[in-house]
Amino acid sequence: MNEKITDIINSSSSSAYNAQLFEKAIYNFWENSDFFKPQGSGEPFTIVMPPPNLTGELHLGHALTVAIEDSLIRWNRMNGKKTLWLPGVDHAAIAVNALVEKQLNAEGINRKDIGREKFLSKVWEFVNNSRVKIAEQHRRLGASADWSREQFTMDQGPADAVRKTFVDLYNDKLIYRGERIVNWDTSSQTVVSDLEVEYLNEEGSFWFIRYYFSDNKNQYITIATTRPETIPADTAIAVHPEDDRFKELIGKKVIVPIVNREIVIIADDMIDMNLGTGALKVTPGHDQLDFEIGLRNNLEILTMINLDGTLNDVANEFEGLDRLVARDLIVKKLHELDCIEKIELREHALSISQRTGSVIEPLISKQWFVKVKPLAEKAIDIVEKKQIDFVPEQFTKTYLHWMHNIKDWTISRQIWWGHRIPVWYCQNCSNEIVQIDDPKKCNSCNSIDILQDEDTLDTWFSSALWPHSTLGWPNKNSNDLSEFYPTQVMETGYDIIFFWVARMIMLSLYNMDGVPPFRHVYLHGLVRASDGSKMSKSKKNVIDPIKLIDEYGTDALRFSLLSSSSPGNDQRITDEKIKSGRNFANKIWNAKKFVLASLKESEISFNDNLVANHENLNLEDKWILTELNNIVNDSNRLLANFELSEALGIIRDFFWDDFADWYIEIIKIRLRDEGSESESESVNVLVHTFCSIIKLLHPFMPFITETIWQEFESYINFKNKKALIVSSYPKEDRNFQFNDSKNEFDSIRDIIKAIRNIRAENKVDASKMLEITIISQSSSELIFSMQIVISILSRCQSLNIINDKGNIDLEDCVTSSLPIGLIIVPLTELIDTENEILKINKEIINTENAIKRLNDLLSNKQFLDKAPSNVVAVNQKKLDDLSEQHNNLHNALERMSNKR
Repeated sequence: MNEKITDIINSSSSSAYNAQLFEKAIYNFWENSDFFKPQGSGEPFTIVMPPPNLTGELHLGHALTVAIEDSLIRWNRMNGKKTLWLPGVDHAAIAVNALVEKQLNAEGINRKDIGREKFLSKVWEFVNNSRVKIAEQHRRLGASADWSREQFTMDQGPADAVRKTFVDLYNDKLIYRGERIVNWDTSSQTVVSDLEVEYLNEEGSFWFIRYYFSDNKNQYITIATTRPETIPADTAIAVHPEDDRFKELIGKKVIVPIVNREIVIIADDMIDMNLGTGALKVTPGHDQLDFEIGLRNNLEILTMINLDGTLNDVANEFEGLDRLVARDLIVKKLHELDCIEKIELREHALSISQRTGSVIEPLISKQWFVKVKPLAEKAIDIVEKKQIDFVPEQFTKTYLHWMHNIKDWTISRQIWWGHRIPVWYCQNCSNEIVQIDDPKKCNSCNSIDILQDEDTLDTWFSSALWPHSTLGWPNKNSNDLSEFYPTQVMETGYDIIFFWVARMIMLSLYNMDGVPPFRHVYLHGLVRASDGSKMSKSKKNVIDPIKLIDEYGTDALRFSLLSSSSPGNDQRITDEKIKSGRNFANKIWNAKKFVLASLKESEISFNDNLVANHENLNLEDKWILTELNNIVNDSNRLLANFELSEALGIIRDFFWDDFADWYIEIIKIRLRDEGSESESESVNVLVHTFCSIIKLLHPFMPFITETIWQEFESYINFKNKKALIVSSYPKEDRNFQFNDSKNEFDSIRDIIKAIRNIRAENKVDASKMLEITIISQSSSELIFSMQIVISILSRCQSLNIINDKGNIDLEDCVTSSLPIGLIIVPLTELIDTENEILKINKEIINTENAIKRLNDLLSNKQFLDKAPSNVVAVNQKKLDDLSEQHNNLHNALERMSNKR
């Protein structure tokens, strides 16, 4: 037993479990004992932790990731696997770059004034502080990760992997540089990938604008647009070749409003005849579709928007204005020129940068791209052949659909923080040098006047290498790479299946000779606020998991997250859920106190072998051991299928409903008969079952279970396993399968439940003892053997067991018919009928008033229109529950009235 933990337990005076007393000491004990490192010679089981961004605090999504992955790691570790959970962090290029730049701006410093080197030194200061903080937060969450192997995407190993991958792809002509329309974030002044763009539907103006013909100023063609500010960069009007409205106009010329430049009307099959007027203004420099039309038709490409979002000289008099400010002025000018035919309000999609919230500007820019289709073909094949499976399976279709329609990946970013692109340009001969090591001179003309590309790589480029770069690649002789690659599970949120999962599969197959990076992809849902909304800083509803841990404990938080989590589905976090986790921990703690006290007071040396001695076991012992065996079998099966919530649920129900509420109560009865022959068997089965439950719960609730294990270790020899974390997870034992005994005990439990129901339904005061008769033709001997248990648990002062009804008068009695027999309970002297009728009538009135209030609320149109859907649902549930309660009260009133 760990002495420090012993001292804390002995000094604790609290009756409830106090997580703050134990968690730090328990975690330090684990980490200092090297339990998190791969041990033994078992089959490897590896998870590489999705690296959180270095931008600050962890959120509840990270807490869910840790809870799921740590549960899988702990379960596999207890099953003898050689487990490696490899932690790490991501450099989050755009986010960290923007954060540090914002800090400098607050001090009146511009990054361009201090230069790249000094700016990066500031970033590294932030990064080093943030790494320590994030690692500590993971420790608070109970992460049993091997911190000696912690990786950072900017560490030398991953950096080497990034350079080699880039150079190899370049040499294989899978990386190229070209001018394309890109998503430009004018706030951070860098390109962002298609996946980093969100589309928000909003109502906005749809302007119908006249373009007058150059040869007839009285005739015009009308186009419709949501972007009048880009009119100065138009280089054509396009119509569909089969559109009869415009066939005769193809080839004619019109004047671009404001700039008075001639452009031609062209035909193109890409035009949607039903959109707008059917005629499209073509602006190749500021729209992806227009760019493709421009390439096909050899149109001039004009760019009128600068990188900071202002307009250039193409805009004539509007030069220097921000494009969003210029929009209103350009529209005003169009009115003056009699070019606006009408304006309609329509819903359209607005492109927003996920990183900054700025409106995305499509711009022509020279960028680096990965040609992904050849990589995607292999990544599609590997999934279609079931070498990688998705949990839940529905995401296989999602993945394949996206991969079949994938576009080239823009990987260059116009920021300083990140992996700098390993390309150098010779200023003497214009040669392009692409290699792993920094060159000292041009490999073509030997000039030393060479400059490295200023751009950095997309953060997801280095993250895509995570499953093998963290294990030592490109050093193919790495022991970790040979032993732990491929990994077994990639667990992450479904919202980054395209950002990350697909790219990991593509680049791992490329770098690792076709070997997929993982066998299973487990995709969890989002953790949402209690009202179902997405958590965000702007809504001020982000919850800090560390604050919840400080208040409720880590196990309570993990319990609430895991019990509500199913693959691919979102969940709502509420205080009630976390409180239920804390209550469950307290229930375990109180059960521990009873079990340990029973062990101490009996002065029995626990012997697991005695449990296996079937002849000395009582009926309830065989029942609880059979139920335990079933739960062990089911929990292992569910965990193997990644059904963590279901596994935790059945273990929780078994502990609370079967072990605590039934078995412990029966054991209390047996232990009252001190010195009985069954005492040692009682204590042994009690301890065996409780310790098995602690093992079953450990992957989900590691701190409280290890604390209890350490306390029990003083009294029990756990076969040289000094810590629960490295003990064996329970396995099914056919020796503990007593199905006949289980069925018999279930019958006894049904008797007790039936008597309790009779008492409750007929409002019999708990202090009054019952007189019970049970008529059973085939099971009277079984009932007689459990007579004391039935009497005490159902509060009976006498229990009469007979074989047939005979001349028993059933008047003024309540009966309950069960397969095992007929239960008869006389109630004449136990109930004040008139008083109970008054009570029930009062409850009926109160219930009817509450039902009326809810009906009025739910029929109020103003409430239904304004209230969030979850609030309406909660009130509807209250109404349904009250209606059921109202019905039950009337049934109780009818029964009571019949007793008059």
